[in-house]
Amino acid sequence: MEERSNNGGYSSSGTKKKTGDSKRNSREDDIEDLAEEYMEAEGLDYDSAYEAAEED
Repeated sequence: MEERSNNGGYSSSGTKKKTGDSKRNSREDDIEDLAEEYMEAEGLDYDSAYEAAEED
């Protein structure tokens, strides 16, 4: 029965990880938005603009 308890704990940490992923996705969305601005303003291709946005 202790194993079930441990598995339950694992599931909980898995849920917490999803929350962390949501925050990461939000940050990636911000980077993508900034990359699009660089592409329009500076005429950069997507990869270059994305790298520049990550540095900011």
